[in-house]
Amino acid sequence: MNQKPTLTSDPNQNEVRTLRLTKLETRALGDEASTGTKITGYAAVYEEFTELRDWWGDRFYERIAKGAFDDTLADGHDIFALKNHDWNLILGRSGANLTLESHENGLYFELLPNNSSLGQDMKEDVRSGLIKGCSFGFRIVDQEWEQRDDDWFRTIKKVELQEITLTPIPAYSSTTAEVRSLNLQSRHGTALEVPDSQRFSVPKGLSEEQIRALKRKNEALLLDIETTLRYGRA
Repeated sequence: MNQKPTLTSDPNQNEVRTLRLTKLETRALGDEASTGTKITGYAAVYEEFTELRDWWGDRFYERIAKGAFDDTLADGHDIFALKNHDWNLILGRSGANLTLESHENGLYFELLPNNSSLGQDMKEDVRSGLIKGCSFGFRIVDQEWEQRDDDWFRTIKKVELQEITLTPIPAYSSTTAEVRSLNLQSRHGTALEVPDSQRFSVPKGLSEEQIRALKRKNEALLLDIETTLRYGRA
């Protein structure tokens, strides 16, 4: 077991994973006390290594360990449901209209959008298939790196969950993953178009390998893997 070398300018840097949705359903429930339309699905899948690549094409593999969300779900802090990771577009909040549970195979959510125009538009976007992505924003609390031959494997053991997001993404195949940096300079030094709140500079004088290590540690990733989203009546 080897500890992967990392370099970070902010140990609390957030990361993002985006999951491709592969199934939409409608279902009627017999609970007369519940009204409205409920969106449910999995925001994360456990114990499945997924191939990722950084901005320069370097490959590594990542999985989320079963139980990684247990502490963050139990501590009672607010977790939000957003549209497109935009904190001005709040769809739900834990303890109100968002339920999150750690199931055997992943992080399960149920969202009951309210009657605002944003909530109603989201339901129609999901129904029509315009929304095909489910993301979650988090901070890694505990992780483990292992080197096998020339490949690196990361196991995310514990996270602090901040939000889940419904978002449209391209329909990649189930075996592909795309990684995009949201907060680093490009390889040629051109600043990426990212929110000011997420922006930081790469220190001068670093080797390319150090920059890659920094990038792996701190970049926000968009990961396309199989998951499901169900659309039904509550």
